[in-house]
Amino acid sequence: MKNLLLSFVLCLAISFSFSQNDTKNDLKEKTVLKKNTVKAVDFLTKNLQLDSKQKAIFMNTYSEYANSVSKATAKMKIKQGGTSTMASKKQMQEYVLRFTEKRNKVVMACLKKKQVKKFTELQKRINPMTLEVRPDKKK
Repeated sequence: MKNLLLSFVLCLAISFSFSQNDTKNDLKEKTVLKKNTVKAVDFLTKNLQLDSKQKAIFMNTYSEYANSVSKATAKMKIKQGGTSTMASKKQMQEYVLRFTEKRNKVVMACLKKKQVKKFTELQKRINPMTLEVRPDKKK
């Protein structure tokens, strides 16, 4: 009886330890996305010369955007069972496009005309999925 109880407890402990790897990866991805959000907003603040009110709007909008992207990514992982297919990637791109349009509508409303033009150029350097700022390509 003791051996049976002991083996049952060990099986539970092993199964719980294996199931926690996914949550650690998800947390790591979310923290990377949060850090990239701050870097992207700082990059845009420096290059667009935003005032404090504009910076606050950018930070809120980009944080909401990052949250939406992470939720969509989690939803797609659950839906596909961890494997990514071409259909799931296409669906994710549609989500990101919709989130980007929503974000840009809010952001562009607070910018001046010169800043809007510069923003459209700078936006191309920011990866929409990870919010990483790509280095400037020399012409």
